[in-house]
Amino acid sequence: MSNIYGFDFLQSEHQLTEEQGDNDDALTTMYNEIPQAPPLSSSIALESDLGKQHKVIDFLRTYRSGCLQPGIIYEKTGVDLSDGGRDEAVRKMLCNNKVIKIEEIPDPENPSLTILIFGYQAKYNDVRNKTGLLAQINKSKYGIRRLDLLDSYEGVKEDI
Repeated sequence: MSNIYGFDFLQSEHQLTEEQGDNDDALTTMYNEIPQAPPLSSSIALESDLGKQHKVIDFLRTYRSGCLQPGIIYEKTGVDLSDGGRDEAVRKMLCNNKVIKIEEIPDPENPSLTILIFGYQAKYNDVRNKTGLLAQINKSKYGIRRLDLLDSYEGVKEDI
């Protein structure tokens, strides 16, 4: 017995009937729930790994509240940092970068697996206000570079 495609080796219980083929609402709903990636522009595809790293660091610097999952970073920057993703070299560069904080958490979709989440951390992460700034300056025997302090917190420029 062959099916509609002319294959003899498929058993009858493996073939879809016309009623089953029309009821794909569950599959369509499940597909629509998957977040769609933004269309890749030619500039992102041709950008160097160093440029992509800079783009991710700038994005994470604006969202200092915590670490973000690779999917969120991909939606906003177009850089795929997922495990085995298109930009694996950028992911390795970020893992070795001292201004990037990396945490390993259970995957929300499959808790038996873990994923890496990425966040930004300033060089002087403990400086959060003017008092901490003065304490850090007093701790440093030979002074501190102004650029290293400008990253610490919002409004540090006025406090310096």
